[in-house]
Amino acid sequence: MTVTKNKSVHTTAMILWDLVLITCAFYLAFPIRQYIGEFYESELFPASDLIAIQLSNLEDYWVVLPLSLIIFIATFYYSGVYSSFQKLRYSDIAWLVISSVLLATGILGAVLFLMKFHFVSRSLILVLAVLNIIFLTAEKLLFLYYLRWTWKKGINCKNLLLVGTGRRAVTFLDQLRKEEQWGYRVIGCVDEDLTNGKDIKLPILGKLDDIPKILKEHIVDIVVFIVPRLWLDKIGSHIRECELQGKEVTVALDLYDNYIGQVRLSFLAGYPMLRFETTFLNRWEVMVKRAFDIIVSLALIILLSPMLLAIALFIKFTSPGPVFYVQQRCGLNGRIFPMLKFRSMIVGADKMLDQIKHLNEAISGPGFKMENDPRIIKGGKFLRKYSLDEFPQLFNVLWGHMSLVGPRPPIPHEVDEYDDWQRRRMSVRPGLTCLWQISGRTNIGFEKQLDLDLRYIDQWSLWLDFKIMLRTFPVVIFGTGK
Repeated sequence: MTVTKNKSVHTTAMILWDLVLITCAFYLAFPIRQYIGEFYESELFPASDLIAIQLSNLEDYWVVLPLSLIIFIATFYYSGVYSSFQKLRYSDIAWLVISSVLLATGILGAVLFLMKFHFVSRSLILVLAVLNIIFLTAEKLLFLYYLRWTWKKGINCKNLLLVGTGRRAVTFLDQLRKEEQWGYRVIGCVDEDLTNGKDIKLPILGKLDDIPKILKEHIVDIVVFIVPRLWLDKIGSHIRECELQGKEVTVALDLYDNYIGQVRLSFLAGYPMLRFETTFLNRWEVMVKRAFDIIVSLALIILLSPMLLAIALFIKFTSPGPVFYVQQRCGLNGRIFPMLKFRSMIVGADKMLDQIKHLNEAISGPGFKMENDPRIIKGGKFLRKYSLDEFPQLFNVLWGHMSLVGPRPPIPHEVDEYDDWQRRRMSVRPGLTCLWQISGRTNIGFEKQLDLDLRYIDQWSLWLDFKIMLRTFPVVIFGTGK
């Protein structure tokens, strides 16, 4: 059986087991929910109405089951649960499954709400989520344990033929030997120099021209080419020979040293392309992030509209000039966009900057900071201390210029002073709040701000965004930092 077929069988098996377990969880959730209702109706809770006791008949809930199956399987697929997870730790698998179940449950709840299935008990959906977390996490962990046990016993291992014996090939083999649970067994090597086997500690089965013969005489699942870069122009015919015999071929793509980004293979206009990504964003997570930005920004604009109106009227009647200050900022990959703020300085404050630039109190970097800036209007300090002047940027988030969380958007003339490597902070959509906003705001130096921005980009996840937003609330409420 080929490796691709093995992966397909494993994926199909996991999907079938998931369908069975989600169905079992659905039918088990109903009596558990009924029991919880009866428990709260008991004498222990004589006046409790925390949980409505009566549920609709089980037959009425049948429509929920196919929706659950479709949403959960689709979410698992797009979140990578069914991808090969040989290299993941048990804790990584557990977190991946739990986060996917929570996301699928949220989507299911939203779909039921939009379809106006008001008879569906929210507590039943909660019980269903808990059961799915238990069942599906246990299933994936047991499945991974079974795979690793079989691989260590030499069962269902993938036989690998390595082409190349150089330094990179030796490093690759050392890593495989450390990770037996990955399920690979190297049967030998191919090299133009048949005496190189001493360094690599494997038999040299032949030269490049011997590959067709080697594939006929040995059981080979994968052929891995880790060859000198100068060989790349002459291995094309040998890759073709492997493909003709139905073998999976992998070619090492570490063509350059010391690059920052992750290397991915993509196709553009029919041509295979190597893509170096310096921002590690999963497509479905990006979609969730943008949807969250739209929903939350719109909700906050509506909820905070009385306060926003009050601030606008205060500025209008206490200071001559417009309510809003519109400033050109640099967004995603340097795109210029108009960023909104409540005006906290006098009109023409930008033109006065040269006159007071020598009073700059910023610790470092191209930005300007002054504790008692003479350009600030009445009430401006209060607006800036509690970040109230930034609230109109919710419209920038809604319009797609910004995100709720991300590096703060720089001013174009500041970007002109950046070193090349510092421009990477613009490789993601800028945000209302960020790591350094919750770590001291402008009280920390530019280098530290930049370090935190790049750390955010390199470690980005939805969970990180959520933690930053939670920690932003006390910073705004108590006006910590400057």
